[in-house]
Amino acid sequence: SIDNAEYLVRHCGFDLLTLFNECDKLIAYSENDNITKSEIDICTTVVLEDAIFDIQKMMLQGNKKRTFKLIEDLIIQKNPPAKILSILENNFAEYYKILFGKNIGLSSKEIGEAIKENRFWVIKNALSDASHVNISRIFKVCQILLNADENLKSKVTDERICLENAVNESLIALFGDKQAGGIVLLKTFKDYFDGYIDQNGKSKAGYRELVEELKFK
Repeated sequence: SIDNAEYLVRHCGFDLLTLFNECDKLIAYSENDNITKSEIDICTTVVLEDAIFDIQKMMLQGNKKRTFKLIEDLIIQKNPPAKILSILENNFAEYYKILFGKNIGLSSKEIGEAIKENRFWVIKNALSDASHVNISRIFKVCQILLNADENLKSKVTDERICLENAVNESLIALFGDKQAGGIVLLKTFKDYFDGYIDQNGKSKAGYRELVEELKFK
């Protein structure tokens, strides 16, 4: 089915040679004409990005225990905590852009064009996984993860502790805690909507500008 083909690509990545090899394994394993998701889970190798999407999904469900179990599994598999953090940060930033687009009335297609995202399942998953979370909380998570990522790059610190602390803070930001009010944001909501000048004097386009560019295409 189309859904299972999409799931296979998300599960294994875009490399054609890898996909051909994984398909060969599935054909050899399956006794059915139609490959199932459970067979894909059993036979194929999960790419890091997909595993981190699972972490993000658990975070958005408020499942702290499962979130940290998935992180532990990735670290045991020798995946660098700094890389996990970087991908997680990018994923939440992508979700924020998608939800912002929805809030200002863009269709899924228009959102994809505005943020240059052609993986339609990312948009579909964002609108589904984060539909129950206020966009301002997603924004806070973006700032927490960005702060942690910058700290890793600029300071001598334990990568795993930095990752786990950032994820814990993010869960608090998502689902409320008296400590959440003390989170310091790097940029305001208005900055990200209208654009701003960064610390290097470079102009950063806001979402308003991206939408205007889309209208005149």
